[in-house]
Amino acid sequence: MATPGISWSGVLMRIALALALVLLTFNPSGWSFYHWLVKPDAASMAVKAFAGIALLIGWIVCVRTAATALGLLGSVLLTALMAAAVWMLIDYHVITAPGRTTITWIG
Repeated sequence: MATPGISWSGVLMRIALALALVLLTFNPSGWSFYHWLVKPDAASMAVKAFAGIALLIGWIVCVRTAATALGLLGSVLLTALMAAAVWMLIDYHVITAPGRTTITWIG
């Protein structure tokens, strides 16, 4: 019995989960794990450790999946392609990048 392939909804779900992982880890809005971790507050370090380990597990799954699917050369080429696409869009004024925050969001 053949296993069915991934559907478009599966692709969109994976993209949404990967985007959520990235934005939960760091984003320039100030609402991310990084900002929560470095902020001196009364939150328990155990809760921060739990959240950090959960994010680490997510990152390991994502990086291993990308490494398996693309390999090192594919990952490097895809990164170069995306960087060139952003450069082209900025060069043709499709997107504007007036400051560091905008570049961080694009990255």
